[in-house]
Amino acid sequence: MASIRFRTNKWQCRIQRQGFPILSKAFDTKEDAQRWARGVERSMDLGEYTSAETTTTTLGDLIDRYRKEVTPSKRGGEQEKYRKRSINRAIPSAGELV
Repeated sequence: MASIRFRTNKWQCRIQRQGFPILSKAFDTKEDAQRWARGVERSMDLGEYTSAETTTTTLGDLIDRYRKEVTPSKRGGEQEKYRKRSINRAIPSAGELV
């Protein structure tokens, strides 16, 4: 069952069910929190719920995304690329970071 409470200027909804991970999300309105809780609980009841933990995002994927999206906009972007190459050479199990 979902519990909804007002916390730090937002409505926090927390769903805790046996056999599922604990879910928590913040909303601007209480109605939005109730709507989200009903949808998630319904999908749990019907067996359609899939946890976000089942995604296949790896650390390497996150590092690649950071390198492509964030590093170019930084002032020391070129130096950061050089440091990542040095780490790759020093730690063979680190994989290709650059």
